[in-house]
Amino acid sequence: MSATANIDIPASADIVPGKGSRPETVTGCLVFDNVKFAYPHEPSHVVLRGLSLTIKPNTFVALVGPSGGGKSTMTALLERFYDPNSGAVLLDGVDLRNIDPRWIRQQIGYVEQSPKMFTGTIAENIRYGCPTATDDEVVLAAQQANVRKPWPIQEGSVLC
Repeated sequence: MSATANIDIPASADIVPGKGSRPETVTGCLVFDNVKFAYPHEPSHVVLRGLSLTIKPNTFVALVGPSGGGKSTMTALLERFYDPNSGAVLLDGVDLRNIDPRWIRQQIGYVEQSPKMFTGTIAENIRYGCPTATDDEVVLAAQQANVRKPWPIQEGSVLC
């Protein structure tokens, strides 16, 4: 196979950003109802086997487990990068397959397992998401992200 060859990765034709409902309001009840899932590129390796979990509105949940246990897979299903092979993921009783994936992704803030900062100062990293942020807004964002003094900085980095 050459470096320029196409790699065929099966994708779900049903996941189309812009297609589906866009709820006006949500309370935030999230349910994984008997979810079974295997990634399309490895269908024989089932990652979730009948997962049932209810997350009530306004609660915090920590997903803890070994590597390969399905934590990131649950997030991928929640954001509709994939749909379950069987079972359903529900938001306020509505199957996510009936909701616009773009809308879903606009509602979710996700921090990667190994968050990385870009080069530059902490302020520059914060401004990456909002280039017009004032210094006061940058400090507020840092506080909301639980960045506290002494700043957890690398050599050569400063707040501003």
